[in-house]
Amino acid sequence: MTDQDNLENNAPEEESSSSRPVLSPAWYNRLKWFTLIFLPAFSALYFGLGSIWALPATEQVVGTCAVLATFLGALIGISNRNFQKEGADGSINARIEGNTVLLSDLRLPSIAPEELAAKKSVTIQVNPDSQ
Repeated sequence: MTDQDNLENNAPEEESSSSRPVLSPAWYNRLKWFTLIFLPAFSALYFGLGSIWALPATEQVVGTCAVLATFLGALIGISNRNFQKEGADGSINARIEGNTVLLSDLRLPSIAPEELAAKKSVTIQVNPDSQ
C-alpha cells in the first residue's frame, strides 16, 4: 500500500458528508410536492369544509399546515441551495457581445473522460466572464 492509498483511506469522513445535499433527489421531489401542493390544498379543503360542516379545530389544523409548510419549505430551500452550489458537474464561462452569448473554458473536473459518453445528462454552472 502506498502513502497515497493511506491518505485516501484515512481521510476524514466529515469532508465527504458536507458536500452532499441535505435530501436525496427522490426525497426532495416528494417533499417539494407535499409542501407546495398537498399541504396548501389540504389546508384549503379543511378550512372550506370546516366552515360548511363545522369541523373541529379548523383554525388549529390550518395553522399547523402553515407552520409545517414553512418549516418544510426551509428544508427544501437549504437542499436546493446546497445542490446549486455543489451539484454541478462542471462550469463554463459566458460573455455577452451584442446579441451573442460566447461560451468558453468548459471544465468538467468531477467526470472522467471515459465516463462522459455514458452519462445521460451533465449539470453545468454558468459563470459570468470577468473580461
